[in-house]
Amino acid sequence: MEGFDTSFSMNCKEKVEKLEEKVMTLFIDYENGGLITLQLLELIDDIERMGLGYRFQPDITRVLSKVASKHYATKEEEEDNLHAVSLEFRLLRQHGFSVSQGSSNFIYG
Repeated sequence: MEGFDTSFSMNCKEKVEKLEEKVMTLFIDYENGGLITLQLLELIDDIERMGLGYRFQPDITRVLSKVASKHYATKEEEEDNLHAVSLEFRLLRQHGFSVSQGSSNFIYG
């Protein structure tokens, strides 16, 4: 029974490390233009709902800062998508960005 516990914990540890690498790759993909904003926001939302946000906190803050500045500069294409706008609004607010409530004209600070 003892050998089972060791191999099980090693297997889980390897899976967690692979998942962390995959998440980091997706963050980098977003920064390089390979992932749309909605996909990134849904990934961050999923990570936080699973209780794993603390593992990626600096990276989440970094990419949300880019989301905020990108939206502010270009009024990105997803303004007409209520799900995307509300998710962006909530995540930015949760992470300390100053976001206006008015008609998706976000003000970041």
